[in-house]
Amino acid sequence: MAVLFLGLPGVVRASNVDVPNPASRWFGVSWAFERVSHNIQVLLARTDEKKVELELVFAEKEVKLAEKIVELEETNPELAEKLGEVAEKLEIKHDERLEKIDERIVKWQEREEKMGGKLEGKIEQIRERKEVMEVKTETLEGDGVKIQNAKPGVVRMR
Repeated sequence: MAVLFLGLPGVVRASNVDVPNPASRWFGVSWAFERVSHNIQVLLARTDEKKVELELVFAEKEVKLAEKIVELEETNPELAEKLGEVAEKLEIKHDERLEKIDERIVKWQEREEKMGGKLEGKIEQIRERKEVMEVKTETLEGDGVKIQNAKPGVVRMR
């Protein structure tokens, strides 16, 4: 079981990755279906966090498949030579996946900063409204109006 750690808090993932056997006569078809399945899963994932997790799993599969192709060089050099192009494509795709993951992490950080800014702005608005309400309450009390144990939005005058 491989342990994969992403440098984000709380995201530690252990998974058992299965990849098609490159020595199989149906390797090309099964790997094509895997890639289509990967793309659909990422497309259907709702959150960026889930998309990153899926991309990490797929990147891990690509590494494992590349390792299997390298192992084939020792046992079946002719097949490994034929799969050399596949290994090159895997390396390119793996690099692209890692770049996508980095881009999503940057988006997360930007979104958190933006949300923090919006949240701070909202907190300031609420504080200002509270101060205005306190001033209005003081003004009403100064005019002889007293507010007693009222529900929000209900003013009782005596």
